[in-house]
Amino acid sequence: MLRRLVSVCFLALAVASGSLQPAQAARIARGENVRPGRQVKRLRPVRPVRKVALRKPSRQRRLKGLLGRLLGGKRLVLASKTGMYTFNEDGSATRGSGGVVTALASIDAPMVWVAAPNGAADKQLAADKTIREVDRTRLRFFDVEDQVMDGALNQISNPILWFAQHGMLDLLHEGDRRSWDRSWSQYVEANRAYAHTVAEELGRSDAAPYAIIHDYQLYLTPGELRRLRPETRILHFTHIPWPAPEKWAALGRPTWVGEICRSLLASDIVGFQTARDAANFVATAKKHVPGIVVRRDPRGDYLVSRRVKGKIFTSRVRHYPISIDPARVSTAYRKALADGYPRQEEIAAYRRSVDNLVVRIDRLDPSKSTLEGFQAYRTLLARRPDLHGKVGMLAILVPSRENVAEYAGYKRSVLALVDEINREYGGKGWEPIRLINENNYPRALALMGEADVLLVNSKEDGMNLVSKEFAVINSLRPPAGSRQRKTPGVLLLSPTTGAWAELGAGAIPAGPDPHETASALETALAMKPGERRRRAAILSRVVRENPIADWTTAQLEDFLALDSRK
Repeated sequence: MLRRLVSVCFLALAVASGSLQPAQAARIARGENVRPGRQVKRLRPVRPVRKVALRKPSRQRRLKGLLGRLLGGKRLVLASKTGMYTFNEDGSATRGSGGVVTALASIDAPMVWVAAPNGAADKQLAADKTIREVDRTRLRFFDVEDQVMDGALNQISNPILWFAQHGMLDLLHEGDRRSWDRSWSQYVEANRAYAHTVAEELGRSDAAPYAIIHDYQLYLTPGELRRLRPETRILHFTHIPWPAPEKWAALGRPTWVGEICRSLLASDIVGFQTARDAANFVATAKKHVPGIVVRRDPRGDYLVSRRVKGKIFTSRVRHYPISIDPARVSTAYRKALADGYPRQEEIAAYRRSVDNLVVRIDRLDPSKSTLEGFQAYRTLLARRPDLHGKVGMLAILVPSRENVAEYAGYKRSVLALVDEINREYGGKGWEPIRLINENNYPRALALMGEADVLLVNSKEDGMNLVSKEFAVINSLRPPAGSRQRKTPGVLLLSPTTGAWAELGAGAIPAGPDPHETASALETALAMKPGERRRRAAILSRVVRENPIADWTTAQLEDFLALDSRK
């Protein structure tokens, strides 16, 4: 507007001075060419200059660049209970399973992976200190007696620590407290063996001075590793929830909690899934580690300092929400549909037998509230006889830790309840619940594409990657000719999962309470297509904007920041 006003003023002055005729001025105002001797032409309007944004490097290129700067061509050292690969008697390698392996597959760099042996071939490699390499990943299994490993994993890690950190101590058969203490000494010994093996690998000429240690089975590894190799940069990441101090108090082992906190604070960086977990850890450390000083930096991270051998050592405590690779999940899902998957026709027939399908995909673990989820479905059927024969539940339950008494008992209870529900409500060709008790990833992904409702009602969960995989698959259009549903499904998600902080805006809350979850199921089944699409778009956007590469990148950037502050 101002520019046009100025132009009009100049034209008026030109006409007043006699340098332009009024007709010429009018043509100029209209944007026409008025040079003498030339045909009058209409000038093209000037197009606004488009701002061209500099293209940002892709997440994978950025991650690769960080790895190059951090490692300088050397190997990153990782330690976890499960290795990237396990070996068979014929010498072949099988890719490991679980969240840690899946998450760290995004690291495209040479690595050393220290893990517990899994099977006879791994144990022989550990005993011989033989190192195998697969796809630039050097596998090193540490050597420890079977009895020690059994005590560390099956007496301390999986029942006691897992139950304590998932609010399930009431399910624990305490037994002889003296056996707890004996098993704790085995947990200490196993962690020491981990630390010594990691230290050996760090001592090799091709190893970078960085160690990333994963999860609750290795809580005591950072402390021992710091003693063995003081110069190493250490990051420990806990994948499961960290409870508030009063939950730890219910364990009745304050000395254990103190040892765990001190060891974790020997790490340069202590990582958790959520901000709540990080805050709970700091509160627990304040109670069990005397003399620590806690500050917050501008980013909100906790800086926990204490005096160690006359020097001040500071640990950064923060959260890194783990995620998935949306592109890989999409590809795997489409491949499952194209290639087929186990029991495909059986699942398709069950899907066709009902109007609405509720799906759950879990490990058979008390923390997943599997029993309460089936109780909620039973409550729904009792409330809504009109849904009989029209709704079905298809559950994939992956066997888990069946050598632990509490898990074996829980499995029996779940199977008994499913049988009761099917006998009470089934008939006339309708089976209210179809159960699949085995692990098959392609089938699980395909089933997510069939779900009108996905039920995730965990009691406590560090993150829950199933909900994020569903968010991706739920947004994909079914392939041409596919019988997969066209309207997006609805996610029922427990607010006590780590994923809720990110996905809650697109999900319906559904926790372990059966009556509340039954109401949530009713709401989801009645939801209109437009609202389903709106929620599905929210879920998809959140997961696609926060892929697994960002989780890895954030940790590597923090490692680099440590070195820049030297």
